[in-house]
Amino acid sequence: MRVGDSNQFRTTTTDIFSLNYRQYVLQRQIATTRKVNTPSEGRSSSVTILNSQSVLRESDQYRINLEAAASWMKASETGMDNMVDLLTRAKTLAEQTATGTYTDEQQASTAAELRNLIAELLGLGNSQVSGSDIFGGTRTDIPPLSAALTALDPATIYQPGSAGHGVLASAYLSGGLYRLQLARDASGATSTI
Repeated sequence: MRVGDSNQFRTTTTDIFSLNYRQYVLQRQIATTRKVNTPSEGRSSSVTILNSQSVLRESDQYRINLEAAASWMKASETGMDNMVDLLTRAKTLAEQTATGTYTDEQQASTAAELRNLIAELLGLGNSQVSGSDIFGGTRTDIPPLSAALTALDPATIYQPGSAGHGVLASAYLSGGLYRLQLARDASGATSTI
């Protein structure tokens, strides 16, 4: 059987192009330090690689979520600790002024300090982490407490939301004591302080 020059040329050319392509693939593997750079280079490995990339993305998201939760919890704990300290100081001041031995000037000074404590409590109650209110329950987009609670003429403040998500706070004078009533929404359970 006779092999023509054109067949030999075609075979040689195909072999050269094949070697050039293999050289290109090897050089790219060396440059990228990856054995598989495109799905066509390793069909069985491509599925494993794509699955591994998906698992890595999920792991990164879990890490981000855990860091956010840790930040949220730390801010909540710090805020609650500070609130306890402020409420303890307010209780101490109330006990001291209840003795009847304070002068009008001392009572005025104590009242000013209590107003500052209340303002600090409001600030702590409206604490945020990454732009979200941490003490607002599921409503992280609006501050849970309003400065209107400290008004000289207490009123009812209502911030509407879907059931179980709004905040209802009523401040009123009863029996010589100021009382604060909180509810989750207009028909939710209430708690009086």
